[in-house]
Amino acid sequence: FPVTIVHVKRVVQAQWGRKAGKTETACFIAWVYALLNPGKQVWIICPQRKQANDIYWVSGRIQNFGPQEYVEQFMISHLSVCLKNGSFIRLDGCENYQALRGINPDLVIYDEFQDHSKEFHVEVMAPNLLAKKASLLVIGTPPRRENYYVEFRKELLEEAKTDNTRAYYEFPPAYRDWE
Repeated sequence: FPVTIVHVKRVVQAQWGRKAGKTETACFIAWVYALLNPGKQVWIICPQRKQANDIYWVSGRIQNFGPQEYVEQFMISHLSVCLKNGSFIRLDGCENYQALRGINPDLVIYDEFQDHSKEFHVEVMAPNLLAKKASLLVIGTPPRRENYYVEFRKELLEEAKTDNTRAYYEFPPAYRDWE
């Protein structure tokens, strides 16, 4: 039998059109990772904490996505789903990025990355990711203006040429945007 080597991607950026399933994908990846890896910290970071609350928490999407028999508790004050295996999924925003200094995530998902600031990633989250060699999934829609999303994409594409732990993907929108 031939031996297949699977390379684990530590940094992945996925550009998706609007209404193409980014939030459902983020929920799926967060839950699967947290369930299969005991004692891990999974963070989903939106541009604003209110946005994370509205999109993931108030709608019940993150709490109800996975099997309830594995849930230890829901912590509304922390916007966290705590699992019986010691892992948790936490929602937050990057508008007060100084408050995220020192977290020790195992997996971070940036949602709506086109609206994240460069300072958040460079000054705070990049050092946090180094502590445990955490994985990063960056998802968002193409920005309408030049911003850090575009710069990050260019850097990642260059890095992916020589580093097989990095990847960039583009997915089509769920519908045609005729604007």
